[in-house]
Amino acid sequence: MRKSFETIKLEWDSEYFGIPACKIVLLETIDKSDIEEIFNFIKDYEFVTIVNKNNDPENNVLLATIFKAFLTDINVVFSKKVENRQTLQECNYLIADEMPYAQEIVDIAEISFKYSRFYNDPYLPSEKARNIYKQWAMNSFRKKGKYFITIKDDRDKIAGFLLCNIEKEKSLCTIELIAVDENYKGKGYGSKLLKILERFVHNNGILNIVVGTQVNNIHAVNFYTKNGFKYIGCNSVYHLWPKIQMEKEG
Repeated sequence: MRKSFETIKLEWDSEYFGIPACKIVLLETIDKSDIEEIFNFIKDYEFVTIVNKNNDPENNVLLATIFKAFLTDINVVFSKKVENRQTLQECNYLIADEMPYAQEIVDIAEISFKYSRFYNDPYLPSEKARNIYKQWAMNSFRKKGKYFITIKDDRDKIAGFLLCNIEKEKSLCTIELIAVDENYKGKGYGSKLLKILERFVHNNGILNIVVGTQVNNIHAVNFYTKNGFKYIGCNSVYHLWPKIQMEKEG
């Protein structure tokens, strides 16, 4: 029997924000017993992220009225079936698993991401929210299964990077981060990164690439569509602060 939700302790988030954090993923419409079980699970956490898969309308109502959670993001999900028809002009790139620390990548990550559910949460420290993607990149160096693709200009300077996770047993590649240095935007480096990725995963027997982005990030939505990705769904993402909510109600 399929469970209607999943519970996940977020160790990375807990360490980064300095508070106990967890995530609830609603896989289908939840019922009264599910609600009780979820409340019992989150009582030990201060910061709760709730992902409502496929934007289930009944769950949206419950999250707003019963849980008193607030919407922070609509995450749009795209997918592309991997093909071996990518034509790639000669360029200077590197693909690395367990990549050593690279300051150029960190610098690009620090200033590139302007859309995030963390920016939309007034209870999170603004500095922490602003630097989360920088920290995300930093924590991905030297990690098995985390692949960085970097592309350089003719002066051997990194113009952009892509970070992805590969699950061979699922024949799936998930793009986590992709960014191009401000000085190189509009020159096709982002599309080249995707082509390099597609060729790489095809050679490793991976059949699908998926990526998510914020619904209000129109540039990213157009970018993935232009590069052959297809819309497959969207998930609404809520934040809940149980202790703050209890203080308000008390």
